[in-house]
Amino acid sequence: MKPSRMLSQLAKTIAKTCSGNCASVQINHGKTPTVPSRQEVVNTISQLGYAHVPSEFYLPNESQRLSPLLKKVQETYQAVPPDVSSPGNRFRSLIQYAFRPDQNDFIEIERSHEYYQTADTNHIDGGKVRVFGKIEKCFLENPLIKSIVSKDIEMARQLSHLVKFDETLRLIIHQIRYAPKFEMPSYSSPWGLHKDDEPLAFIHLIQIDPNVIGGDTLISNDMHNIYRVFRLKSPLDTMVFTNKPWHAVTPMGNADQEKEAYRDLVYVDFINRK
Repeated sequence: MKPSRMLSQLAKTIAKTCSGNCASVQINHGKTPTVPSRQEVVNTISQLGYAHVPSEFYLPNESQRLSPLLKKVQETYQAVPPDVSSPGNRFRSLIQYAFRPDQNDFIEIERSHEYYQTADTNHIDGGKVRVFGKIEKCFLENPLIKSIVSKDIEMARQLSHLVKFDETLRLIIHQIRYAPKFEMPSYSSPWGLHKDDEPLAFIHLIQIDPNVIGGDTLISNDMHNIYRVFRLKSPLDTMVFTNKPWHAVTPMGNADQEKEAYRDLVYVDFINRK
């Protein structure tokens, strides 16, 4: 089977998705939002070890053209299989790519849907290989997803003190649904304050059901005090983390326990592995 190539596929569709400088596009929702430049986002990541990025940074400026693409992405979460590695009412698919310097491209690796974290960073599921479902092509080939990943790659290239674009680099894409069910909450693994294995991780909100409560991002500088709280509210609102800050996401429940709820995200991680 011919290996999947990430960047070469991206190049064919980014131009169709974005016109002009995609890093500075904005959508007018009654008032003009302040949209950071790519350099401003990179600087914030470098200085703080994290960044809260508004959705307008990632969105093309024609919202009418965007809507069908976003809807198709959202629909794919119905087919994401359960994460059976530990409790938490999560659904999860994954794919991994290795960077090939000679081709300047990311190539899908063997066993690309297996995932490993160290026990130091994940005391619940770390230290073992977890096997998830493999992300479907219709998700990966969606022009909106390609545009998001392309921007993340561009920023990763600028953050050369965190990520080296050599043969050890891995690009990991996670498709995750958190789905609290009636009285049963949904939560991440690990669910408490932790640091990441990955030196650079982008967490993009795809959609959130209005029945969800929780899901807020907490940031701590010493595991004893919470000094920032963020909430991802609109599709493509994004958090970016290095492996420096302690952070967590609060467990999710149902405001109306008679109704189900969901919170859908895509993670784009970069890590050098020998």
